[in-house]
Amino acid sequence: MYTGIALLTCNAGFVVVSILLLWLYYERIMYAEEIFLRNKFGDKFLSWADITPAFIPHFRHFRRSPLRFSWKKVLKKEKNGLLALFLVFSVFDVISHTLFQTKINVAFLVLSAVCSAAYIVLKIIKRHTHLLDEKGR
Repeated sequence: MYTGIALLTCNAGFVVVSILLLWLYYERIMYAEEIFLRNKFGDKFLSWADITPAFIPHFRHFRRSPLRFSWKKVLKKEKNGLLALFLVFSVFDVISHTLFQTKINVAFLVLSAVCSAAYIVLKIIKRHTHLLDEKGR
């Protein structure tokens, strides 16, 4: 997602630097998560980690999850990223318009407004109801 945003700058140096910074950032997150999982699950995690590659999956070890896909889970967990994506696109579009007198992309602004409204509604629903809760998740 962030690489796509970096590509909007049309600056190869910025794209390369942002990819390297994101790589470093996520490597640190992966390391911290690995320590947490090792402490929590012990040998069970180590056995899983031995057959699970960090980046490119081996599909021969794939096992289908016993849980079905859940739109409630998507609405509950992915609202932040979706809002951030459209807000950043809108900000880049406004900056481009301001600096280079390009045409404003109204679709970005409309989608940012819709995502903002959806974010607020979903946040209220999550905080004050159990509508998005599911057993076993």
